[in-house]
Order: sequence, then structure tokens, then C-alpha cells
Amino acid sequence: DSTNPAMPARVMVMGPMTMVTIESSSPIADLTSFYQKELAAKGWTQAFSSSPTPDSFSGVFKKENRQVTVTLAGEVGKTSLVLTYGLEQIQP
Repeated sequence: DSTNPAMPARVMVMGPMTMVTIESSSPIADLTSFYQKELAAKGWTQAFSSSPTPDSFSGVFKKENRQVTVTLAGEVGKTSLVLTYGLEQIQP
């Protein structure tokens, strides 16, 4: 289902950051496309992306002073997804 490609498996709050870990049966390419399209449609700008292997993707998206990182890693028959959300980290 392209409107809800995965269900949350675990949520962890670490100070100002929230991390959601998800497992999905969707391929990495489908999930990458889904999050890039949906975040852009909601006004998020992709600031960085990397796909060091065909079975991985990492992207940083920013909107105002907020940031979300999407990290995907493929395994046999499933894709692990970690979404990390919080305020943008300002470097001194």
C-alpha cells in the first residue's frame, strides 16, 4: 500500500530527537521514492542523500528549523527504516 508502506515497530525519544524504527516488505527503491515525494510535497527540502550500496539509502530533509533523517537498509525479504526527527543541529 503506497500510502502507508510500513508500520512503526519501535519509537524512542532521546532528548529533543525522536527515532522511529520500522520494518517493511517494500523494496528500498519504493521507500526512497515514497519518502522523497511525500516529504517534498509537505515542504521539506532534501539537504543530503547517499546510496553507498543498492541496498541502502540515507537522506537528510529540512524544513524551517526542523530536520528529519531517513535511513534505509535492505535485508533478505525486508527493509529496515529509521526516521530521526528533531530540531536542526547548528554547528558552532
